[in-house]
Amino acid sequence: MFSRRKDKALRQQEFTLALSERLSSPDAAVREKAFADAAKAPDLEWALRELAQALGHEPSLDVSVEAAGAFCDALCRDEELRERAVQIFARNLDAPEDLLREWTALVTELGGAPALRVIDADVRDDARLRLKLLRQQGWTPEGLPGIQRGTFAFELRFGMAVAAVHGVVRRAAPLSDEDAHRTRREARAVFKKALLHPSGSEERDRELQPLVELQDDESWPDRARTGLRMDEALALCDSGEEDLVALGVEVISYLLVCHDGVRRDLVRDTLDGLVSRDPEPLMLSEILDCYELLHDELPLNDPPTAHFLEGTRHPVAKVRRSAALGLSDFTLGGPEEATAVDVLVRLLDEDVDDEVRQCAAAALQRSRYSQEDNVKAASTALARHADSTDPVIRAMSLADRVHHRAPDAPACLLAELELPDPHWKFMPVVALAALQARTSGHRMPRRVRNGLVKRLVDLQKTHWADRDIDPIYPDAEDRAELLADALKELRA
Repeated sequence: MFSRRKDKALRQQEFTLALSERLSSPDAAVREKAFADAAKAPDLEWALRELAQALGHEPSLDVSVEAAGAFCDALCRDEELRERAVQIFARNLDAPEDLLREWTALVTELGGAPALRVIDADVRDDARLRLKLLRQQGWTPEGLPGIQRGTFAFELRFGMAVAAVHGVVRRAAPLSDEDAHRTRREARAVFKKALLHPSGSEERDRELQPLVELQDDESWPDRARTGLRMDEALALCDSGEEDLVALGVEVISYLLVCHDGVRRDLVRDTLDGLVSRDPEPLMLSEILDCYELLHDELPLNDPPTAHFLEGTRHPVAKVRRSAALGLSDFTLGGPEEATAVDVLVRLLDEDVDDEVRQCAAAALQRSRYSQEDNVKAASTALARHADSTDPVIRAMSLADRVHHRAPDAPACLLAELELPDPHWKFMPVVALAALQARTSGHRMPRRVRNGLVKRLVDLQKTHWADRDIDPIYPDAEDRAELLADALKELRA
């Protein structure tokens, strides 16, 4: 009997040794399989220690998600540990810094990397973004109510939560001095080339693209590199030289569009300083766009509503467009919500610039106002323009009718698509109508549905996507994707 126990212990030692080697394999596929095997290893303490360490050094973002899932699987084998981990997320949904400290302390206790002690503004804001997503996935201060422990749904959401907070920690690691120096040097080289072209030109856009393009594959240091590029852009804004300041604002806008927000507090301070100096119209438009991007990502505590209201009266149409697009976002649920609706309705009805009217229609249609009077005022205004000569405004009007389940909306949508060359803006409306019909219980009339399917198939066969190629958006590939998505929703 003693011999059998000795043989079993030896086999277990050999098994863990071989598994440890696989966990550190240079082959990502081998590591991925090893994580799953480690989660089921008989020695739970060993499994948790190995997986906790893997969370701190797995180089591949994709494989790290598997490592996080395996770590969760191992945690769930110990009911007390699982509940402790769940409660760390549940009680800290509104406390990103506490979440990071408590979670990394648990990982350290199990054998992983040292717990975080210093949490800067970028790390805090990254955690706030991930917590926003967790709430959308069903997390509450009670954990995951209504989702039974041990089910696939629970394990999926738990694993996603762990992967999210783990990603925050890994992205927070600073760059090496060499990598940081190279990132700054490359950004300045891009700026030098971009300055050779006029602000807002396609040529300048092309020169700025390297700032937002990731390397071959997304990697952990990308966020840190974005932070250094943002620092360089903020330095341009502080230069006091008009052409450099204009370029700095453009770069900030690019980085906010293409990456998670970094240096949010510094960006906000810079924008506030620039807008107070009465900037020229193109820069003012960019500044308003940057404010909107910041707010869309994480709501600003004190949104610059006054700048947007003032911007809707600016003599330059480009400024009015930016102001109209952002206005509703800053006033939803606030005391100025009704004022914003009135202003947008005025722009839609009266502005002399078609694109300003389009922006006003888009803002009225996409906003989910908190007061019923404001919802009614927005819908009434959009309905007045159901027969507009502008197809974009017609699309926004029809999207609002679809949202409010107007009985004739699907038939009107079919009539739009049967025009010789339907506008691409109607494709998302088709997808919205199909999704709503599938999930709300209000079925789309079969004749209309079949007509929409037939028409979309005809547009695919006749290469509708290639007819009107926009160099920015939507190009032929984007139009084809919009059409395919609409058809997919109809057939679902």
